[in-house]
Amino acid sequence: MYISADGTKRLRGGLHIHTDKSDGRKSPAEATALYRSLGYDFIAITDHWVYHPGSRSDGITVLSGIEYDVGSDVRGGIFHIVGIGCAKDPGLTRAGLTMTGALQRAQYVTDCINDSGGAAILAHPAWSMNRTGDILSLRGLAGIEIYNAISGMPWGRRADSSVILDMLAVDGFMLPLHAADDTHYYTDETGSCCIYAEVSEDRDDSKDSEKSEAALTDAVKNGRLYASCGPLLEIERAHNTLYVTCSPVSSIIFQTGTPWIPDRVTRGVGLTRAEYTIKPSDVFARVEAVDAQGKRAWSGYYSPEG
Repeated sequence: MYISADGTKRLRGGLHIHTDKSDGRKSPAEATALYRSLGYDFIAITDHWVYHPGSRSDGITVLSGIEYDVGSDVRGGIFHIVGIGCAKDPGLTRAGLTMTGALQRAQYVTDCINDSGGAAILAHPAWSMNRTGDILSLRGLAGIEIYNAISGMPWGRRADSSVILDMLAVDGFMLPLHAADDTHYYTDETGSCCIYAEVSEDRDDSKDSEKSEAALTDAVKNGRLYASCGPLLEIERAHNTLYVTCSPVSSIIFQTGTPWIPDRVTRGVGLTRAEYTIKPSDVFARVEAVDAQGKRAWSGYYSPEG
């Protein structure tokens, strides 16, 4: 956890973790202990088709979690949907999904996660080679992964889904952005990225309320978060101007829907501030901060006012 200059508490979370209950290489207890040692405030264990209930364990909150995967052919569609903070097991089985198409099964999974009180997050769209048209047709998603570590090196080169997400944003489809380890092997991917969730104590009157499962699930559902593989990031908006404050980085990039803008990138050594005024042609804007080691942080999307 860290507290920003304006007093906002941000908790570090990992919401895509596998264990030996499906295809991961550590037990749930081992995974929880490891992420606690890495400084995470909360995690979710998201084994394939295996519901893991929420709990508290020596200062770390474990949100309930599960991952559903449907489809096996990129032409027909492959969709992996992570369910976070479900109040009950959605109770789905592979055999029980009798819909003909993968997209129809993905929509049913999303609906069931929402009906169970959870947040449905679309995982690694670049790895899955999801078509933007298919993603646009899905309803009820609470987030989407812009970065998925296990989809990158040394296992592949599709960790970054930002181009797909920006094409969605052109069509007005702007979801909260997540970065996830998608831990399986407990090697390079583990602890490499996270979300930072904004949680206020007044959202829950229980002990350690900002770390309660209900408060954290609410933050995820409502997109009070940003994604990071390292840099810390804060943004204030005044009308169409974004004011960025961050931990020291080498570049701050304002990604927008305008193909060419001369003031899009600020570069330097130990940068901690930048600003940008969203233009009418931008359609959307989001912020990337990149540190000297190449580690990135990603804001959510902003639409032009007026």
